[in-house]
Amino acid sequence: MYTVIGKANSRATRVLWVLEELGLDYDHVPAAPQSEGVVSFNPAGKVPV
Repeated sequence: MYTVIGKANSRATRVLWVLEELGLDYDHVPAAPQSEGVVSFNPAGKVPV
């Protein structure tokens, strides 16, 4: 299972779209760039992660 961290109206949409098209299981964690949730996974604060 994949975990996608990022807002759905950002570039994370592309990742979510591909996962849907391929029928793969994923968990979506909506988080804004530079938020605490994103920085804990990516110190640069960039999304999608």
